[in-house]
Order: sequence, then structure tokens, then C-alpha cells
Amino acid sequence: MSKSNIEVRVATLQDADQISSVLLDFYNMKNIEEAKNAFLSEMKKGRVLLRVCCTKSEYLILSVMVFPEC
Repeated sequence: MSKSNIEVRVATLQDADQISSVLLDFYNMKNIEEAKNAFLSEMKKGRVLLRVCCTKSEYLILSVMVFPEC
């Protein structure tokens, strides 16, 4: 059985491309620009977005969790 590497951290503006791709896949958004604008909007509101990345062999699984501002 191979090991998985899991990384959890607070999302930054540099994560916009990867996170907008996830949002586009899992939410009813028209295109990547709408998804990126949604991500940036949540960041501006002070929401905490966690980037969860799990790599196992050649697969990359990226998830995003949103929490209200603290």
C-alpha cells in the first residue's frame, strides 16, 4: 500500500487558479473567470479558505473548505 501526502493550509491569492478549477467543477459556475471571481470575493470578505491537497502516486486531489471570518 502506498502512502499519501496530505497538505492542509490557508489558501492564498497564489492558489486562485487551482481553487477556481475546483469551484468550477463542483459548483454551478459558467466559466473559470466566474469561479476565480468567487474565490477572490470570498478572500476579500475575510473568509478563511483551506486548501487541502492529497497526492497519491500520479493523482492530485484538491479540495477547498470555506469558513466564516473569525
